[in-house]
Amino acid sequence: MMLIFGLMLLLQTAACVERNCRFNQSDPCNTALGDKLYLLMVQDAGKYNLTIKKRINNTQDGPVCRIKKNIIKQKECDLYNNRPEVTVNNGTLIINYVIRADAGNYTLKLVSSDGIESSKYLQVNVEAPSVTLIILGCFAVILIVLAAIAYYIYKKKNRLKPTPNVESATTDPHTNKNVKKEQDLHYGEVTFANRNVQQRPSKTQEDCVYAQVQAH
Repeated sequence: MMLIFGLMLLLQTAACVERNCRFNQSDPCNTALGDKLYLLMVQDAGKYNLTIKKRINNTQDGPVCRIKKNIIKQKECDLYNNRPEVTVNNGTLIINYVIRADAGNYTLKLVSSDGIESSKYLQVNVEAPSVTLIILGCFAVILIVLAAIAYYIYKKKNRLKPTPNVESATTDPHTNKNVKKEQDLHYGEVTFANRNVQQRPSKTQEDCVYAQVQAH
């Protein structure tokens, strides 16, 4: 069971890699399908009202998501609609499972409590999982299947293995002694019977001699 648990943990690790990016970083944020992505928006999110916009092109804005006091406003978040795996924690947007739609150019608008506005930008590139991770994941799945089959065979053999009869084993010596005594007793009876048979003719002869003596 520990082996299966370890293999499942290995598979989960191979399929999910954590990536860390932040708005206004100089280079694009590169991630892959299925990764867990951390996007740092601002250090102290409690002081700002945040708005994330995904740009379709350089002139047109796409879906929007508004965040206030570290809470996503569900009714004002078309960007991550019907995606419970997207959360916000301490000024960081967390995408637990990256999909193709997460790729694109983003604008983060910050409005402080005193009304000051500022903007940050980030480009997110979503790639296919690496071949190494795919092979590792497949290998882990094969090991899990083999371990499950081996465990099943082991349990089946133990189930079919006959259990020794302890009661019979403990009483067998006494039973053998009793049988031996009965055999000896039976043999003695037979021997005793044979002696009687051998002695009877002698008794008959004596009677005959005694009778002849009386007749004279």
